Amino acid sequence: MVQTNYLEQLPPPWLSNHIEVFWFQKLCKKATFVPQGVFDLLLHQQPLTFTSSNTSKSAIPAGLSLLGQQLHAYHIESILPQWLFGIRLKPFSFFQQKNISALEIKNSLVGCEHVFSNSKEIDNAQYQLAQLNSTNDPLFMNQLIDSVLPWLKTQFLNNEFNFPVIQRAQTNLILNARGDIQVSEICSAFDISKVTLRKHFLSSLGILPKELSKIWRVNNFILYANSQSTRLTDAALHAGFYDQAHLNREFKSIFNLSPKSYFQENQYCSHSTQHMTIHNRFIGSYDPV
Repeated sequence: MVQTNYLEQLPPPWLSNHIEVFWFQKLCKKATFVPQGVFDLLLHQQPLTFTSSNTSKSAIPAGLSLLGQQLHAYHIESILPQWLFGIRLKPFSFFQQKNISALEIKNSLVGCEHVFSNSKEIDNAQYQLAQLNSTNDPLFMNQLIDSVLPWLKTQFLNNEFNFPVIQRAQTNLILNARGDIQVSEICSAFDISKVTLRKHFLSSLGILPKELSKIWRVNNFILYANSQSTRLTDAALHAGFYDQAHLNREFKSIFNLSPKSYFQENQYCSHSTQHMTIHNRFIGSYDPV
């Protein structure tokens, strides 16, 4: 039986250029999620409700859903407990060949079964997910991942998917700096104008380079601030914020809370598994192998 409410498994090497990790989370009524600068494909047996600080509630039918880039903390609810199966895409690995825009799904969760053709692999994955929900047996997690691998191969390793080498290099530059980088530095590194860089990011990632930098800079601050020996002010400076006002402004734009309130209200503990994924991303655990 599964002894934890969150589990991860790395993809095989041939998918690691596109996918960070496969993950499972037991959703018990409602969970709050931290923006991480990535896309997620979600497989779920029951309908979901999605909301964030800047959006009204939206109902998502059971099946396959796609989580766009998020600029705010968001909430996913389920009337009954269920396992979510997530396929976390790297920021630059959006489905360009599909009739769906990265910018259009920004700050939203959308049902996307209509976007992809009927697939035996997805149907089989739904069956494995049903078995997991009824038995809580981790054996079905491995079988579920195995069942979607052929489908993922057709999505990313075909002639229609043009791997975005430049976008990967640009996002990795931001990632390696943990968001503490100016847009002008990115432009200088790639000999590109701000207008062109902005256009490429909106088209491929659905967000601006400065927005991705902010997400990862705030992510990094949270990790530093969790250290008992680190004051919030010191953590802010270490993460690249100019001063407390700069931190408060960017932090509130994501969480609708001040950093002090976030930690006082025990928000950090409730997001501990997500912070683990942030840490893994920053130390390179999700890099291609």
